[in-house]
Amino acid sequence: TAEDGSTMNLKPLTVKLECGVWKGRDVSGPDIAITGPAADLITNAAGVTVSGTASDDTGVTSITINGVSVPFTLTGNPSAPNEVAFSFALDTADGENTLLVKAYDAANHSSDDTRKIYVDRWNPGMTISLPADGAVIATGSAVPVSVQAYDQGYGFTLKVYAGNELLHEGTGPANATTSETISFSSELANLSPGPHTIRAEVTDRAGNSASTSMTF
Repeated sequence: TAEDGSTMNLKPLTVKLECGVWKGRDVSGPDIAITGPAADLITNAAGVTVSGTASDDTGVTSITINGVSVPFTLTGNPSAPNEVAFSFALDTADGENTLLVKAYDAANHSSDDTRKIYVDRWNPGMTISLPADGAVIATGSAVPVSVQAYDQGYGFTLKVYAGNELLHEGTGPANATTSETISFSSELANLSPGPHTIRAEVTDRAGNSASTSMTF
């Protein structure tokens, strides 16, 4: 109620809270819902598809993603006749990427959705420094095993096998600025005569992976 006694009725304001998402909305701005990508996504893709819907009682006139206008079409939703859908392929860079989606109505009121995604196209790697490939070791002797794994990005996992037996599983820290290294050392004892294989696999959170093996 204003000082002169006049009143204004505003439509209900609904805001959906999502972890890792910042929402902004004018009082009369459109309703906006992002269906993808998820907030805090970690991916090794060269780009992502940003998609969602927006609706407003006066109609949606514009949708932008990181300041670029994108096309949209009516969904035909009978319960929300002005609802529109959009889907836009967005190029991404390695590291942290911010996605800002804004929707405007006919009165230039706006709503926005801001989320971050993380792109990791850095490939992990590893070395088996002990034992040497092709080494001949006397029966009954302990066999030293030493493995190093490294990766730049958002965390990685190292698995070391002796034949089909998992010897070790360890995780490496996230670092999108420089490569991090973790190591595993142990000894194998009471091995039967004949060839034996050590295999190491490393996979990061974006799905990049590598493996190597050696036989002694």
